[in-house]
Amino acid sequence: MATPEEMMLQDLVDKYVDEEIDPAFSRLYTEPGPTSRIFASFHQRLNSHFDFMNRKARVNHHFNAYQSRQLIALTDEIRETQELLGLLGMQFTMADDYRQRLSECSEFLEESGGSTIPDEFEQIRLVKYEPVFIHPDNEILLPKRRESYVMKMIGSGSYANVYRYVDPEYGFSIALKRAKRDLTPKDLERFHNEF
Repeated sequence: MATPEEMMLQDLVDKYVDEEIDPAFSRLYTEPGPTSRIFASFHQRLNSHFDFMNRKARVNHHFNAYQSRQLIALTDEIRETQELLGLLGMQFTMADDYRQRLSECSEFLEESGGSTIPDEFEQIRLVKYEPVFIHPDNEILLPKRRESYVMKMIGSGSYANVYRYVDPEYGFSIALKRAKRDLTPKDLERFHNEF
């Protein structure tokens, strides 16, 4: 029988199974695990809202009511997902620029009647070719304990970084080699072959 944590994670993952995600976003989140579709969905929807907001700021400084409600709901959804995954030991972060701009938007977004975009609003630079949501490289999830541990980097090579942590179950050091995020597909294949 599944644990409560496994059921919570499955319910979260199931919310995004049928969601249509543009390959331009899914290609940015290819790490194995349950969060890839979730992150691609968040990124795609944020870019859509930010792009619309940039256009509306240039035209009339009015962000429509429907889009205002949608962006407020997305902000809440990201926060709730971050809290839930944190409880499951799967922390993630949002790129600083997007986190800051989302926080700025929350100050003027209204649930009804649309939102007035401030005159001093600066255009949001859309991130299209790199992930906006990431798991820290120096953390490892130990599912049996439902906890994450910060690892210490002890080396770096052409294709990967090597981290060390002390396994709490067995009490000895373990090294973990993780591929770098900026590898080309050919380099990633070499890393897998070497591994």
